[in-house]
This record gives sequence, C-alpha cells and structure tokens, in this order.
Amino acid sequence: APLAGHPGDAIRGQSGPHQKFGGHHFGRSRSREKGGADRTLTFLSLLIHDEVARREQKKFALRMRRAAFRSGKSLDGFDFSRLP
Repeated sequence: APLAGHPGDAIRGQSGPHQKFGGHHFGRSRSREKGGADRTLTFLSLLIHDEVARREQKKFALRMRRAAFRSGKSLDGFDFSRLP
C-alpha cells in the first residue's frame, strides 16, 4: 500500500520496496544514491559560493557607505567647452 500523503504512488507503480516518503526514496541501489550525493554536493558547493559572493558584495557596499564619498562624478557632467 502507498504511504499516506502520496496517493498517486500506487498509480505510478511506486508501492513496495521503492516507496517514496517525504521526498526520500527507499530501496534504491547504491549507484543511484551516489549520484544523488554528487548532486547534493554540487548544490551545496554552489550555495556556499553564492553565499560567499553575497557577503563580499554586502561588505563592499557597507565600506562604501562608511567611506561617505561625495557624490560621484562622471564625464557626462564635464564641461568640455571650457577646455583651451
């Protein structure tokens, strides 16, 4: 019988040794578990890299605010007609 919360499991043929419970599959082979672990490690690696980059950006923005630089200037506001 399918586990509670997954009424479509019996229809999809997932009853028995390959029951699904809370997103976890039981009764799968080691090679499939290793593939899942590789994907999990890849995801965690990407997540950590993203978090590090976000923190660096946040620190940079904080330092820029604390530096209190005067308003930024660009060549758009430069008066080239005053050049000799």
